[in-house]
Amino acid sequence: MPPDLTILLLTDSEQLRALFREALTGEELELLAASTGGEIPVGVSLVLVDLQHTGRGGLEQLRALSVARPRLPIICIGDDPQLLVEAHRAGADGFLTGLTSADEVRLAIALLMS
Repeated sequence: MPPDLTILLLTDSEQLRALFREALTGEELELLAASTGGEIPVGVSLVLVDLQHTGRGGLEQLRALSVARPRLPIICIGDDPQLLVEAHRAGADGFLTGLTSADEVRLAIALLMS
């Protein structure tokens, strides 16, 4: 995984936040968590959008991010195939289905950021 990444995780799920904190422990990166996209902090290298557990709606946040920061890589997290298809159409760069393993999380990020 590239060093010195700042990752923003958009979710209301404390379980998902804990999974990502655990998965990314020991990596040279900073993990920020928020419930809504709002203003994306300077220096964010990647955004993870939870399509199931977001206050404003994951697809709506994805669309707003794609317009505001078109070159910012976005990985969507979800289990609903229809939502994942819509996320692809809205500009998502990668996908994680469900609560995956720490290795799958690191691999998805590394592949997208390499």
